[in-house]
Amino acid sequence: MARIFRCNSIISSFAIVHFRPEERNKVYRQMGDLLMSGGRLGVFSAQGEVASSFETRAEVLRNLDSAGFADIQIQDVSDIYRIVTAETL
Repeated sequence: MARIFRCNSIISSFAIVHFRPEERNKVYRQMGDLLMSGGRLGVFSAQGEVASSFETRAEVLRNLDSAGFADIQIQDVSDIYRIVTAETL
């Protein structure tokens, strides 16, 4: 049986946009499965409100919450970029 490596942090930079919107929750869930309890996720992306292929603030919150993340923080930087952090329970 394969041993699953768990890590304390994952950083994603402009990766989520390459998945179809209906797949993004599953991607976040799989990231959460790889994180230790209390592990941190960091996502750097563009704002979906500016570039339609990216997630909106509401979509980020919904996807991360339903994937089991907590302490979700969203910071919009400049006029297009977004940094998101979240923690596993």
